[in-house]
Amino acid sequence: MAEVLSPSMWPVQARTTTRKQKQNSLLSTPVPSCASTEWKFEYYKITWMLRELIALEPLNGPQKWKQDLLIEALRLLYSIENSTDLPVVKREDHVKWTDVMVRRIIAESLWEEDSTVSFYDCCEHLRTGRSKAGAARLFQQARTSWTAITQTDIGTEFSLAA
Repeated sequence: MAEVLSPSMWPVQARTTTRKQKQNSLLSTPVPSCASTEWKFEYYKITWMLRELIALEPLNGPQKWKQDLLIEALRLLYSIENSTDLPVVKREDHVKWTDVMVRRIIAESLWEEDSTVSFYDCCEHLRTGRSKAGAARLFQQARTSWTAITQTDIGTEFSLAA
């Protein structure tokens, strides 16, 4: 005789969410009310580019790479524990801040088709409006972020052209 399973014994199916649902969930997460101006600046730049890419679906390879880069930047931005601090302040989140900014700068620079970006372009963006000491701290971390993201040396220009 066949055994009858009660609803409490049914196998639980893994919950699946689509890529689009994950993106929308990330984009709909509210901005912290006490976020610094710089945190909001990064947030709005990243979300604007992400929304533009989502509107272009289906994406080609370079667009998909930029989208993944921006999604990771947004995740890192939300993982920063104290959103009221500035990126140049010495603290545990310094690495995350720099990674977010480098990712956003790379995506922004590669927005145009067949464009290239160099590590020194990133440093120019990071230096703007900062003290020499603050820019130096960001520069050191940006080297690590650059090589991890692009898988290239800091002396190499990076491009998504095939």
